[in-house]
Amino acid sequence: NALVVDLTTVAGNDLDLTCISLVKEFISLNHGSSEDDNQCRVVIVKSGSIHSLARRLYHAQRVITGAQSPEQRYTDGHSSIIGAVGVKQYRETIPFVVRKGDICVEVGCHLGTTTVEIDNAAKGGGDQNNSTSEVGGCLGVDVGSHIIKSAKKKYPHLSFE
Repeated sequence: NALVVDLTTVAGNDLDLTCISLVKEFISLNHGSSEDDNQCRVVIVKSGSIHSLARRLYHAQRVITGAQSPEQRYTDGHSSIIGAVGVKQYRETIPFVVRKGDICVEVGCHLGTTTVEIDNAAKGGGDQNNSTSEVGGCLGVDVGSHIIKSAKKKYPHLSFE
């Protein structure tokens, strides 16, 4: 029911994604085919990388409800990572983490709807077409040139690449 693994020994390195991939693989291999099988209930990992990463991870709903604040742990200079599920939850985190004056990039901006919300928060609020501050803002980035063209047309006051 418990897996204890020294990922540095198993993987030969202590890289974030390598460690996470191996843990996910171990769990899926242990996932039994019937309820009678002993399923892995807990994984203990000896990994400096995972330890460091875990200290920076936040669940979006806990940020939204105020149960956790990424600002409380930003003393070591490492960026916080907030995991959100779905566009609604993703957008709901914006007022809790984007501050006036922040310079932001939204990767995977699609048509720019969330980019507008991020830009608005970074400029201190106000009307989406007439922000209150010249400092801060958001650049929307996406791989599709036709998507970027549409975003630029829909929100000409914002920057998209």
